Amino acid sequence: MPSRVDGLLSDLKEYVNLRTDAIKLQVIEGISVICGRLLGVMIAVMVGVVAILIFVAAIVVILSWLLDSLFWAFIIVGACLSMVALWLYALRDRLFVDSFVKSLCSLLFADGQKD
Repeated sequence: MPSRVDGLLSDLKEYVNLRTDAIKLQVIEGISVICGRLLGVMIAVMVGVVAILIFVAAIVVILSWLLDSLFWAFIIVGACLSMVALWLYALRDRLFVDSFVKSLCSLLFADGQKD
């Protein structure tokens, strides 16, 4: 009888070890997916910022050509960019926070788990 109990305990210990290993692997997979997406978003944002800077420089050049004043071209473009920044700040919850939380929750709490 003690051999059955010992066998049962060793099987239980092996099961617990396998479950903890599976949980560790799921956590590692989730972290790697999050890091990969974060890196992709950071690269996309950097490329987007460079594109916006080039576009804004082109707008300043065109406005300075039309107005014959580089100073007023910079003032107009700066005012427009300030309005866009205020608009983005006002809508930051709907644009950024909510979508980020939803995507993070879908990554961490997936319904179809692989057991």
